[in-house]
Formats: sequence, C-alpha cells, structure tokens
Amino acid sequence: MKIREYRGYEIEYEPAHKRFYALKDGDRITEAENQKMVEEEIDRLIKAGFKRIPVIHWHYESTELGEITSIKESTGHYGQTVIEVWFVNESKEKSKLWLGNLYHATAENLGVHEQIVALNKQKEELTKQIEKLHVQLKDRITTENVYKMAGWK
Repeated sequence: MKIREYRGYEIEYEPAHKRFYALKDGDRITEAENQKMVEEEIDRLIKAGFKRIPVIHWHYESTELGEITSIKESTGHYGQTVIEVWFVNESKEKSKLWLGNLYHATAENLGVHEQIVALNKQKEELTKQIEKLHVQLKDRITTENVYKMAGWK
C-alpha cells in the first residue's frame, strides 16, 4: 500500500510483513521496520550518489546478468556486519541477495558468463537426449517381479 512520495522515491507499507519499502522506477531499493528508517536510507543514498553496479549472479549452476540497485548493512545474529543488496536481473525480477554469489561484470567475467550460458544450453539438450533414451529401457524391476527374479517365489 502506497504511503507517500519522498525525494523521488515511492514509500510503501506491506501489512503482511509489517515492513516499509522504498521504490525507485518500480525497483525496490530498501526496506525497514518503520517509515523513518526508510526515509533516512533514502537520504543516505541521495547524499552518497549511489550508482547501480552491473554484476553477474551465480546460482544453481547458472548465471544471470543484472545490477545491484541498493546496499543495506545490518547486524547478524552474532554481532557481525552483514551486507545485503537488492539485485534486479535483465527480466526486471528483484531479489535481496548476499554478496557471496555476485561477481563484477567485467569483460573477462562476461566471457565466462557466455560460456556458462552455452554449456547450460548443451546440458538442456543432453538432458532431453538422456530422457529419450531412458524411455527406451525395458523390463523394469517391480514389486511383483523382484522376488520371482531373486528365486524366492
């Protein structure tokens, strides 16, 4: 539910999660437990002149291109500083991520990304071929025939 506009950002409240969110051009930029904290984060972003960071996200043996749209520091369970980022992929899907699976989108890394994309296409084709072969297998072992084959019945 939209609360208000603040310095070019839209502030929304989500009652189900009891969270306030700041959005810019439809992208979720930050979140907090109260409106004041969201506004303070917007002020910090504007003062810092935040620039989106082009990155490659590694996940599930694949990669996707996107951008870090905001950074949030918080304190972890054991008092350590935890950095989370909002990531927007090329399909405009947004997610909050840890830094561990993000890589700077350098020319070298983009080359590796393209190789991974190509290999995943090959993997999909190989999986289809394997499934075609799998359905050709005959004489499945079943509950009815396993004992008979073992010489028990």
